[in-house]
Amino acid sequence: MDVSGRDLRALFSTNDSSVTAVEAFTNRTTQWETVAAALTEHFQHIGAPGFAVDDLEAPRVIWF
Repeated sequence: MDVSGRDLRALFSTNDSSVTAVEAFTNRTTQWETVAAALTEHFQHIGAPGFAVDDLEAPRVIWF
């Protein structure tokens, strides 16, 4: 069974025992690139001059 491009909620909501972990968790290059880009952006944000983790009054940005 080819699971590329399938919705993971649909994939894990099924009782289809023919789907294996290898099929479900391979070829996730696009997803990994998205995660890596988000992490890079986050680390740049928290490493920027003027960012203070203990500043409780500054507005927070939701990144999604």
